[in-house]
Amino acid sequence: MIRDNAGRGQMAYTVFLGLSLFSLAFAAFSMAYATYLRQTDFSSTTVEILSIFQSLGTITQFILLILSIVVFMRWLRRAYYNLAATGFETNYADNQAVIAWFLPVMSMYRPYRITREVWQVTQGLGTGVGSSHGLLRLWWALFLLRGLLGLLITFLGKGVGVEGLRTVLLFTACTSAFDAVAAYTTARVIQRIVGFEQQLALKVQVADLGQAAPEHNHLGATEQDLYL
Repeated sequence: MIRDNAGRGQMAYTVFLGLSLFSLAFAAFSMAYATYLRQTDFSSTTVEILSIFQSLGTITQFILLILSIVVFMRWLRRAYYNLAATGFETNYADNQAVIAWFLPVMSMYRPYRITREVWQVTQGLGTGVGSSHGLLRLWWALFLLRGLLGLLITFLGKGVGVEGLRTVLLFTACTSAFDAVAAYTTARVIQRIVGFEQQLALKVQVADLGQAAPEHNHLGATEQDLYL
């Protein structure tokens, strides 16, 4: 029997949408901060305040990122489990929907294969048709590219002085804008698959209604039996 996954899907969609909006706002803030540094004294009180907000923004974005990872994996594992629950023979165990993200080398392709399998099979079982999953390929390309950008930011973070900070802020603005696009794309992927899941759940419910009612283990005597 498939398990309800609508709540997890809605939670994942909401978190990624929130991450997208916050990342976009944080990108604008980082860009404005970098521009302000070029026009003012580095030791001004305003710079100190902006620095505090920058730190708070970085922490908040990190928390949202961790939360998005958790809710996405919980939703994906349940979605993958439901494929097997329908009788479909999946390529991997359902726990791979979580473990695969942390395995060296395999994390570069297996999570995508699992998500693609969820997309294709859930859509096929739920709607009976298949459609192009270009959105899914875009999502994975953005994920891989984000990893490279993260390494670049780590390298740039070694800069010192005003110019070093400005460089970090400018690249932070770029990566945050990138994160906004990537998070929104992830939200769209989740939304599409959740739609397929709802159609599949409805189809299973209709099929269950057509089955014979279960027999009682202990049938009590009817009034006619007692009369006789």
